[in-house]
Amino acid sequence: MSSVETITNPFVGVNTDSKNQYRTPVDLINNTIAPNVSAIFGYKTYSQADLLYSNLPSSVKFFQESDIRAGAGLAPLGYSAARQSSIANKPIGIITPGYGLPYFASSLSNSTTSFIFNVAALAYQEKESTLGSDYVTPLSVAKQLGYNVITPISTKELELTSLLSVILATVSNARSTIHLFDGLNTTRTYASLKATIGNSESIVTSLTKTLGNEPSLDTILKGFNEITGSNLDNFNYSGPSDPETLFVTYGTTESELFSAVVPTLSVRIPLPFDTVKFINAIPKSVKKIVVIGQSLNDNHAAPSLLRLDVSSALFYHNRREISVQEHVYKPDFVWTTREVANLVTEFGSTIANTPSYDGKRALFYLPDNSEAISIPALLARALASSNDNITFSTKYNNLVHSGAIEADLSIGVTESGAATADFVLVQDINLLNHLDVVNSVKSNGTIVYLATREVEKYPQQFIADIISKEIKLITIDPTEFEEDIDSLVAIIQATFYETALKIPRNEINKKVVSNLSQEQIHDLIHIDEDSEENRVSIYTTDKLPKPEFSDEVLEQLPSFFQANSFVANNIKEQQEKINEAPSVTSTITELTKRLAFKEAYHVEKKLRPDLPLIKNHIIKVKENRRLTPADYDRNIFHIEFDISGTDLTYDIGEALGIHARNNEKQVLGFLEAYGLNPEQIVQIPNKDQPQYIESRTVLQIFVENLDIFGKPPKKFYESLIPFAKDEDEKKFLEDLITPGGALELKNFQEIEFYSYADIFDRFKSARPELDDLINIVAPLKRREYSIASSQKMHPNEIHLLIVVVDWVDKQGRKRYGQASKYISDLQIGQELVVSVKPSVMKLPADTKAPVVMSGLGTGLAPFKAIVEEKLWQKQQGYEIGDIFLYLGSRHCRQEYLYGEIWEAYKDAGIITHIGAAFSRDQTKKIYIQDRIRENLDDLKVAMIDQKGSFFLCGPTWPVPDITSALEDIISADAKERNVKVDLNEAIEELKETSRYILEVY
Repeated sequence: MSSVETITNPFVGVNTDSKNQYRTPVDLINNTIAPNVSAIFGYKTYSQADLLYSNLPSSVKFFQESDIRAGAGLAPLGYSAARQSSIANKPIGIITPGYGLPYFASSLSNSTTSFIFNVAALAYQEKESTLGSDYVTPLSVAKQLGYNVITPISTKELELTSLLSVILATVSNARSTIHLFDGLNTTRTYASLKATIGNSESIVTSLTKTLGNEPSLDTILKGFNEITGSNLDNFNYSGPSDPETLFVTYGTTESELFSAVVPTLSVRIPLPFDTVKFINAIPKSVKKIVVIGQSLNDNHAAPSLLRLDVSSALFYHNRREISVQEHVYKPDFVWTTREVANLVTEFGSTIANTPSYDGKRALFYLPDNSEAISIPALLARALASSNDNITFSTKYNNLVHSGAIEADLSIGVTESGAATADFVLVQDINLLNHLDVVNSVKSNGTIVYLATREVEKYPQQFIADIISKEIKLITIDPTEFEEDIDSLVAIIQATFYETALKIPRNEINKKVVSNLSQEQIHDLIHIDEDSEENRVSIYTTDKLPKPEFSDEVLEQLPSFFQANSFVANNIKEQQEKINEAPSVTSTITELTKRLAFKEAYHVEKKLRPDLPLIKNHIIKVKENRRLTPADYDRNIFHIEFDISGTDLTYDIGEALGIHARNNEKQVLGFLEAYGLNPEQIVQIPNKDQPQYIESRTVLQIFVENLDIFGKPPKKFYESLIPFAKDEDEKKFLEDLITPGGALELKNFQEIEFYSYADIFDRFKSARPELDDLINIVAPLKRREYSIASSQKMHPNEIHLLIVVVDWVDKQGRKRYGQASKYISDLQIGQELVVSVKPSVMKLPADTKAPVVMSGLGTGLAPFKAIVEEKLWQKQQGYEIGDIFLYLGSRHCRQEYLYGEIWEAYKDAGIITHIGAAFSRDQTKKIYIQDRIRENLDDLKVAMIDQKGSFFLCGPTWPVPDITSALEDIISADAKERNVKVDLNEAIEELKETSRYILEVY
């Protein structure tokens, strides 16, 4: 069970009955189409050529594999011309990923041959480096060619829609048909799929005879439903008979998720779009339609294809009393029950039904060369031997730490998009640094972390999130099993059975799939928790150390594992290249040779080779203006950048990541003191993709890459010990990292504020060589700043509001925050490297929904962007809701940041109310929460009656006070309605539905 095939598909040989076997939905589709076509032409898919046709049934009469390129479709046309008589009454099958369909357009534009296209909605998003389900591209080509398109609205009807597509292509000679389905979930999800249709060939033959020549689509649908006992139509409504708001969806996952919780009209046949049937399918009570539309355009203001069809139908049938709104998403968006709930609430609707998931779900995040890689498949196979309700899927990301895999194992959870898991296994700190793993775990769930058992070395945010969700943390150090991998595999399996499935320990050893004997397994898992032999550490939240955070703004991690490949990296080949990597230093002769013969040495010039996973842009400073008086003790400034000529785009609430540089003069001073040549060439493996080698000067590395003037963690002092030549210095460093040295270490870090450079100056005998130095000094991190502008109002600009962090250390030196000082010193015209980071802060989809904003200091930045966006909406003719702005600072004269802008927007009728709290301008201190309580009645209407959204941005310390003020609003409403409300639950519900959004640091 170690091959890639068995890791991806563990069910080989399980439930071999052809009518009920573990397979992928795409296999079920192919089994339906294959016997009813004269030939199949398969076109290769990105990263795995035969992804869409790897298990074609033996009933295929003719098969040819081809690459996707210009002129695709000529081979099927040639086959049709050469064998016209032998293929009568049977269409030709073409299997292709959606992104390949445009290559068929020119060759098939005038063809009368009948084709059945089996198309997986797939796309590789180059900008985001992710795979996604793209419906837009194939729909656009189908419209151009005049083809029918059928898409299943549920995985349960895949067989039926496949067969219906075949029949359409068979009896409608003038029009080919595209069966368009979700390309990600259908190809990598294995489940026990039952074949519900009997002899599909006899159904096709029977209908072909009875339908006659050129039957209408309605006639075909009627005949198909009668013979199969189904009820397929162009559109499918699910929900109560009298809804006011109707969600219109397209796509399998989207339709399944929305129809489970709200009134939904799902589109099964988008082409031809039957406007009469669409109008008739809308319940008479509907006053508002919300379109869930996909777009490839970064400009979310542009309507989707589905929105255009819906709006046209309403217009031509004079249903103008129904308002239409839209949520536009891109192909790489990950739909889950949580996302749907948030979106439904944003549009002012309530969840009619809350799906309950009685089953169990486990997620596994592992490097794809992990010694534990086979465990998810072992568990799936073992469970499937006695259970036909197992679902198993895999995703690969080849950019995270040289390759990682997510395996998703569900027992009894058949619904799409279950958002959280009962059990999560994760290995490697790099995965924790790339993914918000805790977000995927249920409260009170279990995380098994394969890493050192020294919890204090774990990321602080990881520990904080575990504590907040009361998750049990189990740690297993894989290095303790290097000579005994079988025991590691057995212990992880046993942990899964005990924590996720609640199986008693005395029964577990019989279920573990391992090369060990049952006696050995029994001995492994029955060690007492406190035994010294136990190689597993279990932490409930009360046993975890309380995290300590610095003032640094933490980078927000993605909530979902994004796939960018269908297969794992070729680790062996990469490792061979890495082993051949040159030494860390390089002579000028070696470098010249590489630059002169770039092709031979595979040399490329990159903007920031140390940041391969981030889309970087070079922008210029347009304006840099201090907002506080020059003699004031806080330097708060507004800076604008010119982004014209770049492809940089951003949305409301997003942040700008700035890759700040160290001060070059200071760096040169350090290099001279340390004895390093700033012009020396260094060649080092890339930290994220070690198969790539970077060539940089020592000066570049210390200016752009290493946080040499930052605060070292405890681990650095430990790393420095072997390099200390002086015995007294060595002894001091050794004592510093012991429990007894904790006070002195805190003095170094929090009172003296020693930097790496300071420590090297203090311990002069500790002089690591350059390659070791590069490894033990932490890298510079990009700093995130909330964007203070709307791109709709400033298409070629991006604005920030920043305060320079400064303090005086114990030695009397003026110290600065590295990034804020760097940015404040930028001159007009100066260039810098930046990237855009998504955020949880997003405007309500309904423009009429009120917005309440509260910000302290530079926390006002995203609110300037929001107000500009609302102004743009009003200029476009949208009706906008009330806007309440609450801001806080110390003094009005010095720190009324953007004051003239807020007042102008209030005069223009954009801002409804400004509640400014200047705490030190009077004897009694006034804070934001005081200003909020002054408007309880207005805010009750905005937040409760009109379902507004509340935003808080700034430092963390006022969060309890602001939350308390928000609770007062909820309490006032409850008192008015004479009902009891659990305030904690009410606040959590606002957070869950994205109506109380905190962007704090």
